[in-house]
Amino acid sequence: MGSQDLFDYTIIGDNVNLASRLEGLTKIYDLGLLLSESIKDACGSNFVFQEVDKIRVEGRDQLLTIFTAYAPEVKEKYRAELDLYNQALRMYKEQKLEEAEQSFAEIQRKYRDIRLYDLYHKRCANLKKKPPGSGWDHVFIHKTK
Repeated sequence: MGSQDLFDYTIIGDNVNLASRLEGLTKIYDLGLLLSESIKDACGSNFVFQEVDKIRVEGRDQLLTIFTAYAPEVKEKYRAELDLYNQALRMYKEQKLEEAEQSFAEIQRKYRDIRLYDLYHKRCANLKKKPPGSGWDHVFIHKTK
């Protein structure tokens, strides 16, 4: 883009905007890598994936499930942790908030005390105070870039 005298190379488009939003969310979740489901699917079985959240980002109406990835050699190291996390996430989605809150706290005690687990622990506590109801799609809307 630019004029004959000054050229400035850039890329534009929906995928670039989405990549920028995901990069920004790495700070919120405190994870080094976030990727969309389409990228996860394109990677095949080359990595171990952990579902992070179901979100809607600023400037986009489409719901998006985001993941983080681990190298295959750490699969055994994180197997029990990820199994417990997946159970807690399922309980969260099913609005079994007391059980989910306890499970996220257990994960933090037994395994890694990372921000992702703390975010879900806090969400469960907040949702217990104001339950979302039967139409809840467990989507978190990020309003910042």
